[in-house]
Amino acid sequence: MKKIIYIFVCILIAYFFLISLASILNSIIFKNYIKPKIENERSMLKKSLFNELSDIKTRLENFDKKFQDKELTVNNQKNAEHNEPTIESRVAHDFYSRYSFFLDCKNNLNPWKPDGSMPKYDINSYQSPAPNSTHQVYVTRAILVYFPIEKLAHFQHELKWLYRSWINMQTYEPHKWRTDLIIFVDKEHENMAKPDIFFNQLNCSYSNQRTSSKEMPMCTLINYKALADRKLPQEKKEFDYNYLLDKVDIYSSKNEDLKEFYSLLNANLLSYSYLDSILMAFEGYEYFKKAGYDFLIRSDMDTFLTPMFATWLPVHCNNFIVGGGGYSSEFNRKRFRRIAQNLGLAYPDAGGLGSTWFSTPDQFRLVSYLTLFGMGYLANEEFSETERQGKLGVQLWPDWHYGVLLLYGQNIALNHLIGSKQLFVVKLNDLIDFPTANTQSAFEKLHLHVYHGEDLFSKFLFSLGRYDNMTVNENDENSSQIKYYALRMALESKRLSAKELLTKFNNDVLVKKN
Repeated sequence: MKKIIYIFVCILIAYFFLISLASILNSIIFKNYIKPKIENERSMLKKSLFNELSDIKTRLENFDKKFQDKELTVNNQKNAEHNEPTIESRVAHDFYSRYSFFLDCKNNLNPWKPDGSMPKYDINSYQSPAPNSTHQVYVTRAILVYFPIEKLAHFQHELKWLYRSWINMQTYEPHKWRTDLIIFVDKEHENMAKPDIFFNQLNCSYSNQRTSSKEMPMCTLINYKALADRKLPQEKKEFDYNYLLDKVDIYSSKNEDLKEFYSLLNANLLSYSYLDSILMAFEGYEYFKKAGYDFLIRSDMDTFLTPMFATWLPVHCNNFIVGGGGYSSEFNRKRFRRIAQNLGLAYPDAGGLGSTWFSTPDQFRLVSYLTLFGMGYLANEEFSETERQGKLGVQLWPDWHYGVLLLYGQNIALNHLIGSKQLFVVKLNDLIDFPTANTQSAFEKLHLHVYHGEDLFSKFLFSLGRYDNMTVNENDENSSQIKYYALRMALESKRLSAKELLTKFNNDVLVKKN
């Protein structure tokens, strides 16, 4: 019995030994003979497939090239017939090929014509009054401002001093020129229902609508509700920025055509304080065209118009004029370049561009759209929620600060139009947005801006009544100095009631131009 058990155990051991040996041999054979063969066959198959796919790709590329060449030939023939630039000469995000009319001028006073080169200008040629020949032509201009009616008490005195300087400027204006003051303000706000609202006393009215270049200068109100108060749907989503740049019909009056554009604004800019001061310029386009304005001037309210402004026009009627803006640093200039590259935009690094504009209605529409697009893109892609909420304060100034988002968006927009040679932008930082704390002559500047500070003229000290005991007369020795000119306009606007300002407008301007 023991012998049988012993034989069974030996057989069992031999069985497991043979199984293990077979497994080892199988592994050796697979590793040294079968696996290399499989890998070789796999490599040959991949190479064969790669060659076949490369051949297909080459044939498709050749076919596509032939198709593009044929399309280019057809389009160039069409462009030659219509005297338009060819596809080869066009740039990415080419607005001129879509809306070439934005370089047209209603008055046709020496228009600039793009020739493919970067426009250059002599700054001195912009420091002189318009030629006397233009005085015999009816020229209509409009100053655009946004008035946040919910802050009536805070901004009323600024608008009054702008109104006073508007009157003074027109006493120097050629007889046939007309400069209107257009105020964008919410008609439905409760403050507008007040019987003593100063707009009424200044004859600033929604019914004042220009229909002819020969009509007298007027103060027009345009009903404008802040975007945040419109309660439109907000949807955070991925935006197709190329679609917004190339497919949206910028000049359309149809809400459906601009739906994606407003979606970008609603999703990203409702909390930004200065959104409406640009959006109003975009939305006022229909009235600007209907009224037939030659030129528009977008301005803040804490500004003054000067006697020089009365007789001044740009050298080219389709120039886009800006003042100076202090927001550029080495850091954000590099960042703007990278952002422009991401969007396929040109970026020639033109910095320090201010937010006061002087140009035609058609150019205002284009630049305001692109500025708002730039603001929406930057808010969505380049600022964190913490930055957008202002929780960092000015810690990142001047390198990257949400408070100047408007200037950043404008910088992206104008640099592309400059770099792609689609617009003739002229920066007049020594003439426009010139600081009021200055002793230079107001007769040598176009537009004065009150900045922060306590040097004369200071809006901070003015609001505190620190200048109430001062007097500046027009014939005083230093009255032409900027700081005293601004002080005189501001004090007169404060000491005269709104009704008295209107009487002065009637006597000093309307009687003269009748």
